[in-house]
Amino acid sequence: EEQITSRSSVGSATLSWAAVERIAKTETHIFVYLSPISAIMLPRRIFPSDAAYEECDTTLRQYQQRAGSAATAPEPTTV
Repeated sequence: EEQITSRSSVGSATLSWAAVERIAKTETHIFVYLSPISAIMLPRRIFPSDAAYEECDTTLRQYQQRAGSAATAPEPTTV
């Protein structure tokens, strides 16, 4: 994937993976940061299992690394 798409009931946005500054994970959400104050939030409850939640986190980080944004962004963090 070369792009990330965010959809909601009011619209959608498609961005390059290079626009992703960092990815952070908590016990309840995965955050895909587009800036220090803007993030796409993925609540854990949307995933069918803990394994699917962890797999999503891993996959997002792989996409970010492939886009080269990991080289310029802070290290991925777990909050």
